[in-house]
Amino acid sequence: AGPPTPQSRQLAASLSQHLGCGICQQLLNSLWEDLRRPTATNLRSKISEGCPRLVKEHLLRQGWTAFSGAPCDGGGKIAADGAAWCFIQDTMSEVIRRPEMAEHYDPAADSLMRACEDTIAFHMERVIIYLTNFHNGAPAKMRNEALMRSVCVEAACCE
Repeated sequence: AGPPTPQSRQLAASLSQHLGCGICQQLLNSLWEDLRRPTATNLRSKISEGCPRLVKEHLLRQGWTAFSGAPCDGGGKIAADGAAWCFIQDTMSEVIRRPEMAEHYDPAADSLMRACEDTIAFHMERVIIYLTNFHNGAPAKMRNEALMRSVCVEAACCE
């Protein structure tokens, strides 16, 4: 998509604000699945890798991104460009076949990074405490939508 422009940065900021909870939830789900054990040390180590790396590895290269138009099926959130956008996975995305594409600037990808920074990274200690105290025996390596949604809303302040 080329280098960032003021308009593309504004769009990315708008998308991260509107789609941040879903991005936070999916990223935490993916991180949780990667953990051998859900300890504070393991979580801190993983989150400390930084949002660019985490988003590229756990979202972009798995086909997750912000989309506008037909993929949103009439739903989505209105962003700065006036279009309805949604956060979904496209398992046919070219970035899955060509992972190096995750290295190029794109407002949709930038929005995922911003959402990670504004939620999980900014509130890292709260996220870790919440996950280690309230996972109610939910094992690592298993998806837990309800837990991750709660973490994102309660600890990562996505809303």
